[in-house]
Amino acid sequence: MIRFLLAVTGASGVWLIASRVPKMTLEKRVAGFLVSSRATEADSIAYPPLLDAGLAWSRAELRVRRAIAVVAGIASGALVAQGDLFLAGPTRSTPVLMVLGGAAGALLFSMWLTSRRQHRERQLLIELPTAVEVTALHLLAGDSVESAVRSVAGASGVIAHELQAALAATEAGHPLAEALHDLGRRSARPDAARFYRFLGEAHLSGGRLIDALAMLAKDYRADSERNLVAEGGRRALAAYGPILALMVPVTLLFLMFPTIAGLRTLAGG
Repeated sequence: MIRFLLAVTGASGVWLIASRVPKMTLEKRVAGFLVSSRATEADSIAYPPLLDAGLAWSRAELRVRRAIAVVAGIASGALVAQGDLFLAGPTRSTPVLMVLGGAAGALLFSMWLTSRRQHRERQLLIELPTAVEVTALHLLAGDSVESAVRSVAGASGVIAHELQAALAATEAGHPLAEALHDLGRRSARPDAARFYRFLGEAHLSGGRLIDALAMLAKDYRADSERNLVAEGGRRALAAYGPILALMVPVTLLFLMFPTIAGLRTLAGG
């Protein structure tokens, strides 16, 4: 059993090492001659692959952690199989439980990432109106778009984290407008793309952005209010659902008990 676990772990390590080597396919080779230099420059902005989840992991680190979750699930399945939980004995149930454990480890890891993304989406919806208004105040005071972006990025929160990624792209040599446009496609919430797109266009054209930001902040606050009402309804249903599920059967039992008792009395007589 221990040899099998060591073999699985060694095979996983070999696969992870081999998967880190980038493979240049024919499509990537030909794409460099077909697309324009501007599009290539915009597509080459190296944002973290898990920017929407708030994790500064590379693709290799993501694969390693997913493999660790799978290996942990396989080991847990092997340990559970040693308890003779099945009539067939541990020798027959071990492979099945190891496969189920590996699948459960991968599923739990994906669920954890999804939960982080959903949490950041809710947090971003709360932060967007304030960030838009602060940006408008900076522009009204005469600051440039880049200066306003750096001021908002210096705070804490989801928007600050995303804008810091855009500023890191500019330090790598990419224009701020293209970094903001690409950030809108990678943000934790698609609605934030409007805000980033407005900033990118204003940085290029130099036009006034205060009125558009005021309307955008109003829309974000309306979306936040609708989301809060919907969240309140979901929490109320989650709170009162179990109570109703217990009260209805008990109430029906009390209402029907006298009738059942009377029928049993008549049947006995």
